[in-house]
This record gives sequence, C-alpha cells and structure tokens, in this order.
Amino acid sequence: MILSVSNLFSKEGATEIMHGTFSEVVSLPNETLEFFRPQDLFSGTFNFFRLDDDVVVVIENGILKGVSPCAKCLQEMETHVMVTNAEQIFYSKRQKGWGEESFSINHKNLTIDLSDFFRQEVLIRIPEAPVHREGDCDKKMLEKISEHLDKGAPSPFAEIKDILGKAGK
Repeated sequence: MILSVSNLFSKEGATEIMHGTFSEVVSLPNETLEFFRPQDLFSGTFNFFRLDDDVVVVIENGILKGVSPCAKCLQEMETHVMVTNAEQIFYSKRQKGWGEESFSINHKNLTIDLSDFFRQEVLIRIPEAPVHREGDCDKKMLEKISEHLDKGAPSPFAEIKDILGKAGK
C-alpha cells in the first residue's frame, strides 16, 4: 500500500495527525503458507503523523483472517492474526548502516510504502500452534493419532537420549 504523506509536509514544522482505514492483500513467504493461509484482506485503521522530518505510522485494530492446521488434530481451522497496536518510523534520510530493510520516505513523490510494514507485523503475530477450543477437534483424527502413538511410534526424544548417552562415555 503506497500512501501519500505530502499533506504532512505542506506546512513547515506542522504535526498534523492523519487517520485512515486500510484493506490490503498481505504477501507472505511460501513457507509461511504451509501453516497459515490468508482468506481475506488485512484490514484495520492507522494513524500517521510527522515527527520532525520523519513520519510515524501506527496500526490499530488490524485483523487478517486465515486458515491453519490445528496442532492437536491437524484439521484446518479458522485463525485470526490480530495487530492491535504497532508503529513504524519512516525516515526522511536513509539511516547509515541499516541497509535496505530500513523504512524511508520516497522524496520524489512524498509517499511511503506500507507493504513490508504490514507483512512483518502479520508474520510475527501468526500463532505458532493454534488449537481448536476444547471439544471442537475432529474426534476420528484424534483417535488415529492416538492409535499411531500407541503402536510405539519412535520418539524423537529417545534418539536424543541415545546420542547423549554415547557422548557421555
């Protein structure tokens, strides 16, 4: 999402606060899509204001609905990624030693690109191991998993124990 910040720089030294809503596609890396697939647009509200020559953007009440496998029964479930409050400074001058990942203002047309900011905020908030509410898991799948474990499926911890035991000798 490219956003014009020219209004913030129209008056010298002004600290005008601007508000808006957003509804954007968030591009996630392919490896993320294995455990979270967006089903909707990332939407919410934002405020932005000028701080000296920089611009501060604050996301409020951002939500992205998606689908994830339940960590308990492995069946897909609806998952919400919530970004309740996040802020980012977009710098007027490229910060020395920060490389390409620093956020900066495009001075040719006085815009900022919120795409990476949105993507990063969503990525760090995707639940690691979402599970259904108690009683909502697929009972047949839980039985199959339980049967598999009861058959003496190898434990990864047993291998670690063997390795540590051999290292101690």
